[in-house]
Amino acid sequence: MNKILTVIVITIFGMLGGQGYKWIRRYLIPSLASLYNATSKKKNKLKSFAYLILIGILSMGYGTNSKLNRLLGSNDKLTRIVYGLLVSIPFVILGKWYALIILPIAWSIKAGGFKITPTKDFLLEDLFRYGTLGVLVVL
Repeated sequence: MNKILTVIVITIFGMLGGQGYKWIRRYLIPSLASLYNATSKKKNKLKSFAYLILIGILSMGYGTNSKLNRLLGSNDKLTRIVYGLLVSIPFVILGKWYALIILPIAWSIKAGGFKITPTKDFLLEDLFRYGTLGVLVVL
């Protein structure tokens, strides 16, 4: 599977997940990451397993109504940093320690966006977050 296409599709899946299609973000991103690994020349069973761990992490959520946010005292900034750390777990398992820095920063960014339909937004922060996630998958 093509690296650039994989990054683009993971980014789109992440952005759609923020617009009410949570199942896309929760299940298709980890599945695509595992599929990318399975079709690569350097396939690795540990990688496929590690990426599937993302199903549980991406299902947690980090919004104002999430359990994680309530656990952290409704501190949005702290919640986003902790969530970024949690998302980095599969990458740390694979030896990509730099994910511990990159993903909390990516999830901390608030960049806004613009309306594309009356009910859907194009969020720059989701573009950055899930684009970063996609790049980590293909590295």
